Amino acid sequence: LLDAGFPMNEVTELFGYLTGMAVPLINLATIITAALATSIVPAISHAYAKRDHEGIYDRTAGSMRLTFMATVPFTVLLYVLAAPTVTLIYNAPKAELATQITAFSIFFLGVHQVTTGILQGLNKPRIPVINMGIALVIKVILNWTLTAIPWLGIGGAAWATVADIGFAALLNLIYIKKYTGYFLDISLLWKNVVSAGVMGILIFMSYHYLTDILPMWANFILTGIEGLLLYVIIMVLLKGLNKNDGASMPLIGRFFR
Repeated sequence: LLDAGFPMNEVTELFGYLTGMAVPLINLATIITAALATSIVPAISHAYAKRDHEGIYDRTAGSMRLTFMATVPFTVLLYVLAAPTVTLIYNAPKAELATQITAFSIFFLGVHQVTTGILQGLNKPRIPVINMGIALVIKVILNWTLTAIPWLGIGGAAWATVADIGFAALLNLIYIKKYTGYFLDISLLWKNVVSAGVMGILIFMSYHYLTDILPMWANFILTGIEGLLLYVIIMVLLKGLNKNDGASMPLIGRFFR
């Protein structure tokens, strides 16, 4: 950022938007997948000890199915509602850009967390560490390259963060494919993307329509609830969601039973 011509005080401010505001929101949004990653380790390990290859595949596919549902809608929600989120939580509306870009990390971080748990269950704990090391090198290169572009600014560092997590997740998936035969259920992922995309358009329209009617906090909460309900309804219509999926979710599963 300094090389791009930003003064030191602005560099500190912009860096705070990313590391002190946007990144913690990403970590908060992936709390379900973090719990899922922890719970999947003994399940995969048990099947691995029994050499139950079908069981390993089924558990892997099931955990990834839940990962899609726990990350894709929240990626869109945070992207669309980035401005009210950072305004209400941090009183820092200028953090909107960094938050919108890093919102894409929610999906990749969720996939990375769960695939790391699967690889640990397969007694391959070193692989995710190595993959993160490789991704970190790429992040450093992209950070230096993109952040130095004046019109990108802190957005360059945010995109480097997304690329870092995304590449680490991809490397994990390649090894998951090697050891379990599972890669990605594109059909199911597409249903999640379509559902979240439609949800995103509708909540964008709803939020802006209600801006002059409701206070920001009420509009934010109402729009968020409305968005999640829309996502669930569309997923059910597309046959991408059934009653067992919610019950399988860590932390919130008991509410579906």
